[in-house]
Amino acid sequence: MSERKRYNINGKFDIIFEPDNPEYVKRLCASLTTLDELQGTIDAVCGKETDHQKIHEVSSTCEAKMREIIDAILGAGCCQTLYGGTVVWALSDRRPLWANLMLSLFEQLTVPADRRTKGVLKKYKRKRVKK
Repeated sequence: MSERKRYNINGKFDIIFEPDNPEYVKRLCASLTTLDELQGTIDAVCGKETDHQKIHEVSSTCEAKMREIIDAILGAGCCQTLYGGTVVWALSDRRPLWANLMLSLFEQLTVPADRRTKGVLKKYKRKRVKK
């Protein structure tokens, strides 16, 4: 049986986390993959679109979905508590804020992530070391 653990994030928010539960890890992997896809959508629109209204619409929609995903996996109110009004896809140390959080969680897992997820994790880990 999986052991549920409580983690405190930045002294602001407690989550119940199951690092050795294969089903929980599967949900976490699916969440990471979806967050990465949404980030790709934002990056593409911001890089190509010139219509500021369109950029705002797409980024706002993706932001809402990202917050919903993170709150679903970590607990209601997580994003509001941790990020307030800051967009979760804002870059910090060359990575989106959500990626910093997810990388920290994946470091705690005792069940290995699937192949696709490992590729996504590798992509965001590399972003930090680039100078």
